[in-house]
Amino acid sequence: MIDREDPQILRYFGIGLEKDYGKKSSPVQFMDIASSSLDSPTETEIDYTGGLSRGARVHRPGAYIPEGDITYAVDIHSIGYLLMLTLGNWTQSGPDKDNYYIYEMTNKKNGLVLPSATVYLGKDLFEHQFTGACVDQLELSIEDEYAEATISFKTSKDKKGSLRKEKDLILPEAYPLVFYDMNLKLDGESRGADLENLTLTINNNTDAEAGIGGAGSRFPQMIYAGDIEVSFDLDLAFNTMKEKESFWGGKDGPAKSGSKEQEIIISMDSGKYGSLELKMPRTVYQEVAVQPEGRDRLTQSISGKAYFSNKIDAVIKAILKNKLNYFTNAVHDLYGSAKTNFDMTNISLG
Repeated sequence: MIDREDPQILRYFGIGLEKDYGKKSSPVQFMDIASSSLDSPTETEIDYTGGLSRGARVHRPGAYIPEGDITYAVDIHSIGYLLMLTLGNWTQSGPDKDNYYIYEMTNKKNGLVLPSATVYLGKDLFEHQFTGACVDQLELSIEDEYAEATISFKTSKDKKGSLRKEKDLILPEAYPLVFYDMNLKLDGESRGADLENLTLTINNNTDAEAGIGGAGSRFPQMIYAGDIEVSFDLDLAFNTMKEKESFWGGKDGPAKSGSKEQEIIISMDSGKYGSLELKMPRTVYQEVAVQPEGRDRLTQSISGKAYFSNKIDAVIKAILKNKLNYFTNAVHDLYGSAKTNFDMTNISLG
């Protein structure tokens, strides 16, 4: 007889930063999720194609790499953990006289090893736990409601855990951010009033199969980062030729010198809870499309990418200000120094 449990809805996303890759760490933050595809992998058995019959007779366990996405409404507290995991380098300063800390985060310039985390997913009947989770891609999207983050993880192993009670979840004190908490600057000029929607994507192009090593384990022992790609898509009201001219590189059409570079800054203001700035000093538009349809108001659809900048010694830089003391030590470059130390007992949600 099947042992059925009473149906319920209890879905959450928890995260804890690992000291050593794949070694389970306790959760320090939970979030209320919108959706998740992070799950056990499929087709994990290897069939042997022999010639004794038309059907397969032999199978053995193959590579096992759980992966998938999590989407939730962004707040100024939890986003810090995700940016640290995505980018890999950060410094902490503060607190100042108002008890705010400043975190400056950049992508790793040369390092191939990213921070890892243990991820906890509430799935109504059980808690699905994933160790050795590295961020393959982080996408921030802003439209006409809540700002959402979609985090794509590749992990080492998964297991069953006990579902937590809602009262035991460490949820962010800060409220979820919405469209009017955002602003966009293009080459120093505020364009928030023209912004229709925006998506920023940071892709680490991770390789989990390389971390299996070929022998000794069917699970990744490390997940390596590939080329970092930072791209953006945005729709703006069409009330100036500036974006088209930047794409052309000239006033009247495409220039021999190619497209013009511009700095892009995306900012988020959470009032007393803090703020976030995402800076890309060197970006290039790859598309600026202005396509009329009937009598609809014209907008321009823009896509582009960011390039390495000597100004920040990286492709992208995040400056996060809040009252959350994520760690006790001041400078962090995960796995970049033997002195790296995490003391998760000193976290304050005040």
